[in-house]
This record gives sequence, structure tokens and C-alpha cells, in this order.
Amino acid sequence: MKFPQALRYWILLICSLPLLLLAKSPKPKILIYGSTMEAYVAALQSAASGVPTLWVNPQGYDFGKDQKQVGEENTSSLLDGGVIHQFIKSEVQTTDSTALFQQRGKSQSYQILSPDNLLFTSVANVDVVQIKRGKNWSISLSNKQKFDVVTVLDASVNRQLMQKTTLKDIPSFKYKNAKDITLAESRAVVFLGVIGEDVYASTLPDILTQKENFYVADVSGLKVELSKSFRMSYAQVMGAIAGYCAFFKSTADKVDLRTLQNELLMFRARLLPAIDVSVQDKNFISLQRAYLSGILPTRVLDGQPIFDLKDSVRVSDIKPIINQFYSRAQLWFVDNNPEYLTLKDALNLIKFTAFRGEELDVEVKNKWNKELTFEGDFDPSKVISRYEFAVLFDRYASPFVKKVSQDGATIYR
Repeated sequence: MKFPQALRYWILLICSLPLLLLAKSPKPKILIYGSTMEAYVAALQSAASGVPTLWVNPQGYDFGKDQKQVGEENTSSLLDGGVIHQFIKSEVQTTDSTALFQQRGKSQSYQILSPDNLLFTSVANVDVVQIKRGKNWSISLSNKQKFDVVTVLDASVNRQLMQKTTLKDIPSFKYKNAKDITLAESRAVVFLGVIGEDVYASTLPDILTQKENFYVADVSGLKVELSKSFRMSYAQVMGAIAGYCAFFKSTADKVDLRTLQNELLMFRARLLPAIDVSVQDKNFISLQRAYLSGILPTRVLDGQPIFDLKDSVRVSDIKPIINQFYSRAQLWFVDNNPEYLTLKDALNLIKFTAFRGEELDVEVKNKWNKELTFEGDFDPSKVISRYEFAVLFDRYASPFVKKVSQDGATIYR
């Protein structure tokens, strides 16, 4: 009787072995260093993006101390939302009206940043004692562990890890007032933050602060007081960029702008600087993608960027951009050149450029109030608003998927 029972235990152990092996964290591809909120958020984003991530936390930073203030802090009187919503209390998140959004015609939900991730590993009260550059970065820790990683992100105060390398003169990230950015720059926005009474934005080239896949995320040099929202948004994009290079074993110049932006949007990043648009809007992510595509740039009112949601759509404003994205659209504008678009015009333009059939009219009519959450009745003869056009064009023509260069200037058909 004892032998069969022992045999059963061995069989159970052998069967469980694959599960135990799967539960073991894989070797890290990226090392994120620092005892800061920036290091913690960047590490969570990197791991959530599918990259085995090691966070070295030499001073034993505890995010819990900051988390208590995150939901209480009035981060801005101008913008709401952003990655900070990942860390707000659960009862607040349950009332979030933007939990679901449309992505390629399907309803999707935002993804979550969490330390409960097999790809996320942290070591506290341990420091880097040696870091060398070879084919990759070789790291030795004070606890005798050694790692070979593709990418390093130094998110410490005053670039403490960089000082242990031979690297010098890694630039700080740049940003400018969001109301002053060009159309091309608006396509390339990867970071938004508020300082005082102004919204600031950074494009991908502005924030690629690295050499040899050693990235720096350091805001200690800024001579202004920064909100936690600003710092967390900055950390998120740095974690996503460094993680991108680690995941694809690539370099900064190979980062695909649209892939990066889409990854940030999936994790609640706010990249739309318009102060008249709230994250509580059911169509918020469509408005973000419309802005990033350049189809409907923001405007300026009283020194602040706005979307001007209720205004009409002037054909002369959208014609050059749509012609760049869709060569076929040039034919439509030859036969149709009203001063302002009606709903019928907009649907016809979408059908012509995106090869949609007449059934689109029926679908939009059926979804007009409930799913699209538009006000009033479906009336093809009405002049369409910028809000309605942005949502419809994003959903049914998908301009955001069109490839652009890192600086947003070059458009590939």
C-alpha cells in the first residue's frame, strides 16, 4: 500500500513540475534602477508591456507612501486623467466611464499596471556594484547576483547609476507648451504634463534621452514643482520606450511611433492636451487617436489648447491631411467641395476613402445615441460637429494606423 501511495506523490510532482517552471520569473531583459516613484512606475509599465523587468531599489523605496496621496492630489485644474488613474482607489475606478473603448471595431478595456506580474521582479536594499557595456549591459549587484540585459533605465535622482558607467552628456528630455506645437509635432506626442497653468507636451524625439540603450529618466534637474501626475506620466513613457527596445532587442532610432503611442493609450496615458475634453467622455480614446493622427488639430482659446468639440468641420482644414493619408480621397474632394461637412458628406467621405458600403449609414444611425453617445437625432443633412467627425472618422476610417516617422513629419501610405 505504501509503494502505490509514494508513486502517486511522484507522479503528482512530475505533473506539477511544468507549472512550477512556468511560475518562475524569466531572466530580465531590462534593468530599471532607482528608489523613486519614477523607477517604480517605469518598471510596472515595462513588465506590463511584456518585458521581463528587474527593478533595483537600493534605498528600499515604498510606493505606498505616495499612493495615499495620488487619489487626493489635485493634480491639475486643466487636465484630468492619465496613468494616475491606474493607482486611484478601486471604488473610484468602478465609476470610470471610459473602462471600455472601441479598438479596430471591437470593444476593449484598458490594461492594468500591477506588481503582481510574473515579468516584474524587484530587489530592495541592494545596489549595483558594477555595470559594463559589451554586446549588452552586464550588471553585478551587491547581493552577488549578475545579469545581462538589453536595456537599462536609470530613474534615480541625479543619475546615480549613470555615474558608474563611462557614459557622459546624456541629454535631458525636452518639452514645450502644448499650444505652440506644430501639426507634425502633434502626431508625435508621447507625453503630456501640467506645470502651473500651462499644458506641456513632448514628442518622441524630445524624450529619447539615451546612449547605447542606457536611458535616463530624471526630473530632478527641473527647477519647478512637479505634480505626481506629471512624474508618473513621464515615468510611464520612459518605461514603455526602454521596454520597447528590450522587447524587440532594438535601438532608440527603431522605435515605431504608432506602436509606442498605442501601447501608452492601452494603459491610460493621456496624450490629448485639449482642456475641454475629459477622460470621462465615452469617446475619449477616439478623440485621442483623432488628435494624434493630425486629422483635427487642437485650437487655442485664452492661451490654452482646446478641441472645440461643438464647432463645425471646415473642408479646407481637413482636406490636405486626409489627402496625405488617403490618395483616393483626392477624387472625392474633386466632386465634393462644400465649405462645411454635413453628416451625409462625412459618411460619404468615410465610405469612399475606407471602402465602406452603404450599410455604414444604417450602422451609424442605429448606434447614434446609445453606443456613439451623440446628442440629438441622426440627421444626414445636419452640419457635423468636430466631435462627431473625430469619433466617426477614427472608428470607421482608422487614420491612426497610418505609419508616421518618429518626428511625425513623414507620412507613409
